Amino acid sequence: HDSVTSIDSCAFLNCSKLSKVTIPTSVTHIGGRVFKDTPWLDKQTENTPLFIINNLIVDGTRCSGDVIIPEEVTEICPEAFSENDSIDSVTMSENVTSIGHEAFYECISLTDIHLPKNLNYIGGFAFSGTAWAKEQLKNNHMLIVNNTLLESDLTGDIIIPDNVTNIADNAFNFSNIT
Repeated sequence: HDSVTSIDSCAFLNCSKLSKVTIPTSVTHIGGRVFKDTPWLDKQTENTPLFIINNLIVDGTRCSGDVIIPEEVTEICPEAFSENDSIDSVTMSENVTSIGHEAFYECISLTDIHLPKNLNYIGGFAFSGTAWAKEQLKNNHMLIVNNTLLESDLTGDIIIPDNVTNIADNAFNFSNIT
């Protein structure tokens, strides 16, 4: 129905008989794992592993190698690529302004990420567990992207740099900062 503007996380998760879905153009937000483990999502990603709805990347868990985000994409939904160990690099167009939480979580082979300058939102754990994030932390001890502090491996007393304007969800979760 055209009055629907948002579909929140896990709304249709594990609906094992869901085979047909019509998403109206009025939908501008889709949460994480909305259609995971449904026959409908399997069919959508059968020929094209990068599944996009209304300029939102909903699922990329079947992608591999070097992923290029198409120009029309404005948002990468939460958990869209989560736990995909087959992607090596991601190149995003300048049109991407939002990356949801855990979007690339535990994509362990992901070593190279080209991020747009226009990002205005990055969710917590967006890159956590990637080879790229581990390298950033090794060099800087803080993962900061477009003035957003995403995570840190520092302990004890810390000073947040002046260029940080946002602190992402869970940025210091399970840390030993004092």
